[in-house]
Amino acid sequence: KILADVHVKHAAPLAPLPLEIAARDTLERGLADALIVSGTGTGVAADLADVERVRAACPSAPVLIGSGITAKNVGAYLRFATGVIVGTSLKKAGGILQPVDIRRVAGLRRAMN
Repeated sequence: KILADVHVKHAAPLAPLPLEIAARDTLERGLADALIVSGTGTGVAADLADVERVRAACPSAPVLIGSGITAKNVGAYLRFATGVIVGTSLKKAGGILQPVDIRRVAGLRRAMN
């Protein structure tokens, strides 16, 4: 499966396209199986308006959130997204190099119910 980040956080498109067109092109021409919407950096939440725009442009595609998900915000994102990719928010003190904190995992799991 190809899980493709639309307007990926660590790059810039050579030809700037509106987010909706980039999302549709990623599905249709790039043959992506799912779209990822991320924030501007690791651990930075995606703009909820961007998630809504991708969902509206590609209503039948799986849409994943690629950064910034926490127990506090996951509910808002799951209104538009199919799933989430979580890393730093589950680490001790949210540190990228820290081990996973079971309490944070449990908190996110509770918030997703």
